[in-house]
Amino acid sequence: MVLELVLSCLTLIVLISMILIHRQLRQVERSIRGNTYQSMMEEAAAISSIFVDHPQLADLWAGIEWVSSKGQPRKVKQTWVITMMMDFYENMYFHHEQGNIPEKIWKRWEQHIISVFRDTKVKEQWSRAKSTYYKPFQEFIDAAVS
Repeated sequence: MVLELVLSCLTLIVLISMILIHRQLRQVERSIRGNTYQSMMEEAAAISSIFVDHPQLADLWAGIEWVSSKGQPRKVKQTWVITMMMDFYENMYFHHEQGNIPEKIWKRWEQHIISVFRDTKVKEQWSRAKSTYYKPFQEFIDAAVS
């Protein structure tokens, strides 16, 4: 009888330990995935900033023809800055989806993101580039601004 009780307790302890270890491993996996994605976004932002700082290079990547006439570099920079912001917001959405952003903080970001995407210039850029973004993010933006 005592032996059965001890075995039952040990079994319960092992089961609870396994559940806790499983949860911790899932959290570590989410963290690694989030950190990897964050590093990718930082690298993409660094590359994009090259084009913002040197609009004459934009035709190398984006096919935006650079003309040295007045105003054109501003348009190229604007396109790249909007793209960088859309990338950043996609990153925020991804981290929210992974559970890495507390809900109260996400609600404020969500309102901000929606207001930015309602801007005409951002809307125009979004309509041209949205197919390159994460599908759930596309659906989130399209539902929010339609």
